Amino acid sequence: METPQTLAPEWREALKAEAIAVYRQTAKEARRDILNFKDWYTFKEVSKLLNVSAGTLNKWIGYGLPYSKIDAKKYISRTELYKFLERHKVNQ
Repeated sequence: METPQTLAPEWREALKAEAIAVYRQTAKEARRDILNFKDWYTFKEVSKLLNVSAGTLNKWIGYGLPYSKIDAKKYISRTELYKFLERHKVNQ
């Protein structure tokens, strides 16, 4: 049985699109995994990690979420974030 040397253009484009989609998904998951190993997060990182807005994070600060501020930038400790989420867990 002979193997074709080239792919038809439509197959080549489909394969390329699939490879790009797999790459993007893998990169997204890798970025999320990297966030799980940090001790401190920026507001933007917490927003992405938990899929919440900056407004929600500011509301949580009002509810007692501790943060550190250096110049104008706010940082949230991974440990404190998890503690805060545990304190506000709802058991149903």
